[in-house]
Amino acid sequence: MQEKKTNKCKYRFSNGKGTDVIFDSKGRILNAKGFGLLMWSRSENIDRELIGKSVDELAKMLKEHGGSKEIYYNFEIQVHLELLKSMLENA
Repeated sequence: MQEKKTNKCKYRFSNGKGTDVIFDSKGRILNAKGFGLLMWSRSENIDRELIGKSVDELAKMLKEHGGSKEIYYNFEIQVHLELLKSMLENA
């Protein structure tokens, strides 16, 4: 996933395969798309249910319900750590 920053201190990550998430400056999810492809969920509205959750909560969900360990590890490296790093730089 790649990071993009806007001037309102929002963070966007996309894997280019239909999964996209936007975080606010405090690491809370503002918008999510395509997470039904990455994790096991009984909910058809998983993307909407993620709104308001923190990046830490999403990481925990992917660890417990991700389609594979690789999905979780990629999220940790490419999104979770990068977002926390960006948030610290902008604090």
